[in-house]
Amino acid sequence: MNAWVLVGLITQLVGISCFYMAWRGLVKIKSLFTSLGIILEVLGILLWCEGVGYEFGIALGLFSIAVISWAIIVGHNFSEKDLKLKETQWRNNHPDPKKVYRYFLKFIVGVLLAGIASIFIVTLMIQMLPWESANRLAFGIIALPLLWGGLCVWSYGKKSLIQPSIIMFTAASLCSINLII
Repeated sequence: MNAWVLVGLITQLVGISCFYMAWRGLVKIKSLFTSLGIILEVLGILLWCEGVGYEFGIALGLFSIAVISWAIIVGHNFSEKDLKLKETQWRNNHPDPKKVYRYFLKFIVGVLLAGIASIFIVTLMIQMLPWESANRLAFGIIALPLLWGGLCVWSYGKKSLIQPSIIMFTAASLCSINLII
């Protein structure tokens, strides 16, 4: 392992630990530890870039932030002393059919249409990037779930399904037409 990458990982671990301490209230100066966490995360990504190059350094640096964060969250959940599962009584609820229909439409637009639109958008984006094919593929693998999740959150946040469905259908159609031409 490259020394720059190792130092970048350690820097990011300390940065995420600063975020964790500020989040849990373990320190009195939360804003200082939050700012220190941001600075250390940016420094860690720069160290990654020095070790493996900018294309992979940024991608792997951002990926390692997620892995370190999940490791700390899982470790915290297993270390909770008062973690008790409560048994709940099962109730046979019959939902309103109109609400079921609305939630089904939200699922169709928010998940399926967002997934199709994000696939077409990312496919068009990676064809336009001036990188090598392996780097474009890696970018597509990283960008697709982020775009899909963003479109899902955006469409579920809207009260009406008309605007998200029109925008996502138009984006998917335009990108697919551009891919065919």
